[in-house]
Amino acid sequence: MRLYQRLPSFSSVAKGETAVLTFPIGATYDQVVVKHTGVTAAQIKNIKIKVNGKQIATFKHGTDLNKFNDRYQYKLTAGYLDFHFKRDEMKTLLEQRALSLGTSNVFEGADVITSVTIEFDIDAGAAAPVLKAFAYQSDVAPFGICTKNRHVPLAISAGENEIDNIVMAPNTRILAVHVVTAATVDQLKVQRNGATLYDLPTDVIAKLNLANGRNAQADWDSVDFVLEGDIKQAVSCDDVQDFRLTITAADDTVASTPAYLIVEYVSGLAGL
Repeated sequence: MRLYQRLPSFSSVAKGETAVLTFPIGATYDQVVVKHTGVTAAQIKNIKIKVNGKQIATFKHGTDLNKFNDRYQYKLTAGYLDFHFKRDEMKTLLEQRALSLGTSNVFEGADVITSVTIEFDIDAGAAAPVLKAFAYQSDVAPFGICTKNRHVPLAISAGENEIDNIVMAPNTRILAVHVVTAATVDQLKVQRNGATLYDLPTDVIAKLNLANGRNAQADWDSVDFVLEGDIKQAVSCDDVQDFRLTITAADDTVASTPAYLIVEYVSGLAGL
């Protein structure tokens, strides 16, 4: 049965402070909605989602979170930030719900969940921040698998840029890698243990993304391994000796142009 609940109040809601929302334990969280007034999405910074104090996902600011959601066609509403744990772009309802955050501790052998929080910094330039949070919940379940992300800071120049420090962890799969930069990216290539998994110009990548229900985002180029909504197509991190992404930037790219990766993973709580 689906429940729609008001969540407890954030702590430390003031400009220049770190606001923290603590989830009640026991429910299964499909989505959490944060209504914000007196502070813009861009002024909500260093967003972190933590389970048992362990960071599972982060976004630089609310603008990045909105871009992430819009990419997957999660509907945006001005004045709200949405945290989607259930992943509606997956092919089957079972796969969608498998990624929800179950926090019940009544299931023998499951991870014991003691805390789930969302925290972020409120920019000192905010006007008069007010935050309210709501949850869309489903049937009680243990914590199983979830989506996580990691950021990889980069500086890219014209021509080929090889990145070989993307984190690999046992019992973990990579769903997608998003390249965020103002530079023009011409080609993306992914190799795993020397085998080429992906090697396409970005105009073809854009066509594939559009054909599979992904919205284009300014300054984002994405290698998405689960375009068909099949979680089994995510790339396994097990037994990986070498994993590298090659970004080919346009000839007019200024040396050391700032960039970063958002790497999406799926794993259990203990992984990554």
